[in-house]
Amino acid sequence: MKTTNKLLAATTVGLIGLGAISGAVIAADQKGDADHEKIENAAFMTARVTLSEAVKAAEAKTTGRAIEAKLHYNDGVMTYKLETLTADGMEQDVKVDAMDATRVIVLAEADKASKASEADEESDD
Repeated sequence: MKTTNKLLAATTVGLIGLGAISGAVIAADQKGDADHEKIENAAFMTARVTLSEAVKAAEAKTTGRAIEAKLHYNDGVMTYKLETLTADGMEQDVKVDAMDATRVIVLAEADKASKASEADEESDD
């Protein structure tokens, strides 16, 4: 019971800290603050998943090799956005939750094909 209470307290403190950093990032973004990059970097340091862990998760999910990876912070949510390349030459876009590496989303190839088709149509205009 005591372990559960300690875990709950630690989780609560972590969430409050992340909330404060998130609020600071939003405020800095709205003000156009010169310290925005520092504040955003502080938010990124709260990510529980490292870049190498995100790469491993994406590669395991797609059976490909990561060829590009970036950490994004949008609407209070941090995700790694990766691109993998499979042995047969197929590129796949993958999102990995920066707080939980088991949460991996592979964007459907149909979605990518649809976006490519839309881009081609726009360039024809």
